[in-house]
Amino acid sequence: MLGLDLDAIERSDGETFDQIQRQCTSCSFREACAVDLERDPNNPVWEAYCPNSGTLNALTETWWLTP
Repeated sequence: MLGLDLDAIERSDGETFDQIQRQCTSCSFREACAVDLERDPNNPVWEAYCPNSGTLNALTETWWLTP
């Protein structure tokens, strides 16, 4: 929904991918997050509760730099 290629992230930066995955699987807001991101990923409401928001936003902003 954010336009990220998770397979490419896992290949290029496995540590970051593992961190995102660990935080997502232990997050108590998973259902709300899925709904919010599907409804409108540009609405920053999910950033208020997402422990990965900083990482995901950084990846989204720099993803175009990755070959």
